[in-house]
Amino acid sequence: MPNHLPYLEMIMLPLQLQLLAPMDGSALSAKDAGWVALIRYLHGGSALGRQRWRKEVLDTSVDDFIDYGHRLKSWRTPSVAIVASQTALSDMDREMSLFKAQ
Repeated sequence: MPNHLPYLEMIMLPLQLQLLAPMDGSALSAKDAGWVALIRYLHGGSALGRQRWRKEVLDTSVDDFIDYGHRLKSWRTPSVAIVASQTALSDMDREMSLFKAQ
């Protein structure tokens, strides 16, 4: 099995920053800031929750990714659930032919 550890260590910070960028991006216009505040309020978001999310992202280590990969690899029968109309599933099946719509 190849050792990907040096590569993972090299890309950790860019991955973490990429996850946080949408939350900490540039200053919003007053209109956009109001919209974001409303959406956060409706979803029950808080400054404490966003700070907790930032901390979890920044505390993520290479070992966490390795553990996650091992857990994914151990799945016996992985599956995907798609919630959509029968028409959308049929259209997707015609275009992609990757799965059998049920």
